Amino acid sequence: MIFSTIPLFLIFLFHIVVTSPSHQEPYKALRFSEDPSSFIQFTPDFTPFQQAISVCCWVKENSSPTYPTILYVSGGELTMLADGNSIGLFDRYMHLGSKISVIRGRWYHQCATWEYSTRSHKFYNNGVLIGSQTTRAGRRFTTSATLTIGNWGGNVRRNELAGDLYDLNFYATELSGEDVRRMYNIGLCQPGAGRHHEQDRLIRWEDIQRKSRSGNVIDVDISGECVSLLRQRLANITRQLDETQAELSETNEALSETSEALSETQAALIETQQSLNETQEFLVETQEALEQNEIHLNQSLEELSRYNQSHNKWDWGLFKAPQYLNQTISLEQSQNIRDSWDEVANKIIGFRITPELVRFWQAVDCEAENSRPWSMLQSDEFMGKILTRDLVRKLSGAWDRLSDKLVGVRMTEPVIELLSYVTNATNCYCGN
Repeated sequence: MIFSTIPLFLIFLFHIVVTSPSHQEPYKALRFSEDPSSFIQFTPDFTPFQQAISVCCWVKENSSPTYPTILYVSGGELTMLADGNSIGLFDRYMHLGSKISVIRGRWYHQCATWEYSTRSHKFYNNGVLIGSQTTRAGRRFTTSATLTIGNWGGNVRRNELAGDLYDLNFYATELSGEDVRRMYNIGLCQPGAGRHHEQDRLIRWEDIQRKSRSGNVIDVDISGECVSLLRQRLANITRQLDETQAELSETNEALSETSEALSETQAALIETQQSLNETQEFLVETQEALEQNEIHLNQSLEELSRYNQSHNKWDWGLFKAPQYLNQTISLEQSQNIRDSWDEVANKIIGFRITPELVRFWQAVDCEAENSRPWSMLQSDEFMGKILTRDLVRKLSGAWDRLSDKLVGVRMTEPVIELLSYVTNATNCYCGN
């Protein structure tokens, strides 16, 4: 599964390098020994390069010469050193050694480009632009000059390449940064790795290989290196794919956990919605009950309003007694209040009602924790008069007219205060 995702060109290239009986020819590099006499020198026609030029190659140092020269065009027209210390065009040089960390035995891809109209000279190492300079206005490539490969002009000591060179090509165009990166990314071991812009490739590697050689310049088969490099690259890709697969597995596991969490959250939301619906139903029922209580209380207040016309002040304070406060008045409690008052009222028939008499009876009355409305006797209807049976019946009747309306009402302090307020505000008295 993992190998199925490896780029097809790598598999194809690996197959060519390992199995092809004729693979040796494309993988021939040139090895320049560490002596000033080892170089290749000829005089190409530079006329096509008047407007632009790009020079690209793969290079590997095998020792540490002072100035490892890849190539030199006479008159300082073009110079390339493998370590980047002297990258020259038209006898102007960039010193880029600090930007290249050369390791002996390792291949590097290097390109130098130039274009006449922009006067821009650029140098790339391993696909990365590391330096640029502007050339003199009006300066063009000479049409005829000597090209030396592997030495600074030939037989110059300490200027030998002393390394391997592969796929050196001259293009009559300015390669873009993307072109150079693509060359590097394709790699050393793909046949024709430097074959972009084929129509502009005018000084070709296969032609250079056939040129006359000076000193000790030999062909080197690098197919073994390519096999190792490809195996290493395949191993790296396999490792990366394995890591990606592991990351995907972790991601899938995280997604699964997230899905479970979302499902649990959805279930919790459904339960919450059900709870909210039940709460809503309860609130509706409570609202209906409150509306019924309001209707009931309004009816009681209407009855109270009619009762107020009797001129008998009702003592609502009796409902603050413990047996009534915060309790719902029942039929039994209503009857108890009526019977209790009738019983004691009959005992005081014949007495003249005075404040002293009222206070006396309040003091000695221990029935139902002073729950009888003695203060009602302080109204003008009764005060100063002799209590007769007619007055007792009138006193009892006052409660009878209210008792049925208060049954079912919860006698909280706010309700009692409201009833007291309405009674006082309307100057409530009970008359005939």
